[in-house]
Amino acid sequence: MGFPVAGGVGLATETDGGTGGPLVPVDYFPDMLREAAQQAWSQYHDELTTQLGQLLGTGDLITSGITLYDIDVNIADDVALSIDRDDSGDLLVHLTTGGCSISATSTQPTVLGKWADPRFSFDFALELTYRIDLPPTTGALHATGFTHIRVLSPHIDSQNLVADVVFVFNDIWAFFFGDGLVQVLEQFIAGTDFASFVNPQLTPLNDKLQELAGQGFWFLTAVVDRLDGQGGLHGLSLPGAPADRLDLMLVARGYDRSGTIEGDITWPAALGTPVLPGVREALRATDRLFADNAMAAVSSATTTPAAAARVRPRLVAPDDAVFVTVADAVALNPQPLPPHDRFVTAARNVELQHSDVELRAGVASRFMSTIGAESFTRLATLFEEGPITFDVAGLVMVPGEPGQFASTRRVGHMARMTIHDDGTTCRRHYVLDQVPIGFPMPVVCSLAGGWVWSSGIDVACTPDHWDGNVTVRPAIRVEQRVDATREEAPVFGVGTTTRSRTHTIGEQIRAVQAVHAFDRVHEAPTVRRTASDTIANELDQHGALIDLALTRHDPMGAGTTPGIDFTVAELIAPVIR
Repeated sequence: MGFPVAGGVGLATETDGGTGGPLVPVDYFPDMLREAAQQAWSQYHDELTTQLGQLLGTGDLITSGITLYDIDVNIADDVALSIDRDDSGDLLVHLTTGGCSISATSTQPTVLGKWADPRFSFDFALELTYRIDLPPTTGALHATGFTHIRVLSPHIDSQNLVADVVFVFNDIWAFFFGDGLVQVLEQFIAGTDFASFVNPQLTPLNDKLQELAGQGFWFLTAVVDRLDGQGGLHGLSLPGAPADRLDLMLVARGYDRSGTIEGDITWPAALGTPVLPGVREALRATDRLFADNAMAAVSSATTTPAAAARVRPRLVAPDDAVFVTVADAVALNPQPLPPHDRFVTAARNVELQHSDVELRAGVASRFMSTIGAESFTRLATLFEEGPITFDVAGLVMVPGEPGQFASTRRVGHMARMTIHDDGTTCRRHYVLDQVPIGFPMPVVCSLAGGWVWSSGIDVACTPDHWDGNVTVRPAIRVEQRVDATREEAPVFGVGTTTRSRTHTIGEQIRAVQAVHAFDRVHEAPTVRRTASDTIANELDQHGALIDLALTRHDPMGAGTTPGIDFTVAELIAPVIR
């Protein structure tokens, strides 16, 4: 699943640390992602066309005695953009080409002459995906190259099939509809450095992100929305953002006085999994929209219903799948289904072509009206927050009116949840930010709103290896400054203010190790050799070095309290006798 985007990037800040607070426009970078993708694709288009022809001409490539020749490769030079998120929260940029084609003649291992060599044409579209690392803390974005490639809307047609060499065409069909073509394409992709053309285009945005990080906007989130003030989530208007367009918006959030709690939520895989009713249908509608428009691009030259029927191999995916590979699709449904009635008239085909143009331009109204406003909101929320299937919150007792009992208020914001499953155990690692500093409180976990358990049972989350109240203390500040008499000697101190910054627990521990290492190498009298011991004592007092295998009572941490884990089990209602 992906959102079609025009390719611009908006940037905003949130200063109060809340998810619903006012957003402040910062900047708009028109067509940044599109220009980066198009420029990179332009660099590789001609090379792909040439190398694909050479690779397909390899002797006995398909099977013994079947070699392709007189090969004509036509790869579309334009791409459409869509954006998705992976389980770790990074951006997945999908480049979908227009109609591509390969025409070739094949040798055949029979006594028949060259006149019997079958010639065929293969029509398809390509989707290439590359990752852009989106850090949870505000920092530079980097592309890391292609992650995978898919062949969309494949169709093969014989031009001169001779009855005695039908088996040759069957082998060719199996090659192009199975893993053969994908493997040839992956050979080319493996040798390309796509990221080197994308990253320079991100420099202006990265410079701005670094500037915001220096101002205390430390955490970064992303959402796809309209940026003309008509957006479905934030309604933010960024100066320069075109109307009626879907673009990517990054929000840098300030958390100057916020603590963080994190941990794992685990359960046995046999128990089931959380599901969100309605999202699967939205995903299917989105997938169907992209598939239909990819098909319209492939059949752009089609003018007759009969020809349109030939190029429509609607592939059926399993009930639980959103996407299906070419090999899986062929195994599931090797024969095309009857043509859809949308191909009955040439006028309808023209309408689909118009729809394809709008989709490639990231026109918001076309996409939103097709999948529905409610589905768009659900998908946009999933895109922004990821699959946050559980709700973790701290509980703060708020005094009531005189004569009344105190009430409980939930605090904290689920900033991130990532998936770390294996064959037997399901695990969700969560990060809860915006937690009050220095305030002991219970922490609770439950299924997030709207999510239900797949097996229909009720579940309960219980603390794992901890109990009592959780406290986040002020973060330890580690300072590095230069001694006036020996500039090469760094001095680490605790509780100072000069050139100081807040470190994570891991960074604090590494700081201790760095000081120990420096002490061993440098014997300068100006080095405070007790600094490492001071930091180690502070860390120990704040609970950062506690063995998590033991049950912790009233756990606490400096800046971040880790290891606040939960286990999920079926809820057994108490029996009242």
